[in-house]
Amino acid sequence: ASELGLDDEVLVAEYGPDVLVPDDISTRDDSGAVAQGTAQGTAAGTPYDRAEQTARLEAASRKLAQLGRVNPLALEEFSALGQRHAFLTEQLADLT
Repeated sequence: ASELGLDDEVLVAEYGPDVLVPDDISTRDDSGAVAQGTAQGTAAGTPYDRAEQTARLEAASRKLAQLGRVNPLALEEFSALGQRHAFLTEQLADLT
């Protein structure tokens, strides 16, 4: 707790066994906070069930493994190739 700067009381309040587990990742907004499920303002979710959450974790781990290795520089490489393509297209247009 001291190494990561986490407070036990805060963790239990936010992720304790009495807190509902979101049904789906779509119940979270862009900031990662749980969205409100109904017009009355109650949070959407189900009570914590260890077996269910373990199965959910295993399914997510399998999906992650299926993705394989991800190139963290792919966006930069794509941008560079886009610039190169635009340059060569312009050169080709000049030649024709």
